[in-house]
Amino acid sequence: GRGRLVPQVRLFMFDERYSSSSAAALMSGSKQQAVTRDLDAVSACVILSHFCKVGGEGAEEVLLDDKALAERLLREHDELMEERARIEKERLLMNTMKESRGDMIKRIKQEEKDMEGKLRGLSRKEREKMKKQRKKKSVNKKRLL
Repeated sequence: GRGRLVPQVRLFMFDERYSSSSAAALMSGSKQQAVTRDLDAVSACVILSHFCKVGGEGAEEVLLDDKALAERLLREHDELMEERARIEKERLLMNTMKESRGDMIKRIKQEEKDMEGKLRGLSRKEREKMKKQRKKKSVNKKRLL
């Protein structure tokens, strides 16, 4: 199982102070949403880059000879990866829902324009009937918002 791989992994404790501020400085030209979402990832890159630059000097190696601890860490890692996948799936679903809502609103606006064009060529009685229909659709549109 995966537990046998853990003793082969070398772990190091390394100073991560200022990594977030360094990452933010690197990302200063990025859009705000991207900065917020990617700050941790860029911070991790800053830490790793610094670790490699100094050849690991100042790092403290952590030995994982405790099988129970190693298994717990692997389990927690798996749970985090599952949570990340769930969040990404939800994000994609939300984007799809926003696009669908936008398409519905565009369709309703086009129908309103089409109806206004029809109104111009109708009798007064027919125009009143069409206006009532338009009000009904407008109420439905407001419910979407």
